[in-house]
Amino acid sequence: MKTDIVDDILKVEAEAKQIVEDAKTKSRDIVYNAQVEANNIVKTQVEAVRNEGSAMIEALLDTNAKEISEYSDAKDEMIAKSVSLTDEDLLKAAKQIVTTVCEVSF
Repeated sequence: MKTDIVDDILKVEAEAKQIVEDAKTKSRDIVYNAQVEANNIVKTQVEAVRNEGSAMIEALLDTNAKEISEYSDAKDEMIAKSVSLTDEDLLKAAKQIVTTVCEVSF
């Protein structure tokens, strides 16, 4: 009879240990799964912010490239206009200077 009681106690103790081990395993699994899910959420958010930033940078680069092109075109046009003096234009200007200087009385 005593051995039956001892056996029952040992059996209950073994079952209790198994319940504790199962609870530890389940809790580890729950924590692990929560960490995986949190990591996936963070990864998704980081990727979304990165894509948004990349799109913004790309738009700014396009805008800057257009502005630089427009500036360059305008600069080239201004240079072309300023350099387009012909020999005839220079001769005309020189004659006007000589005429003006000759009219001045000292």
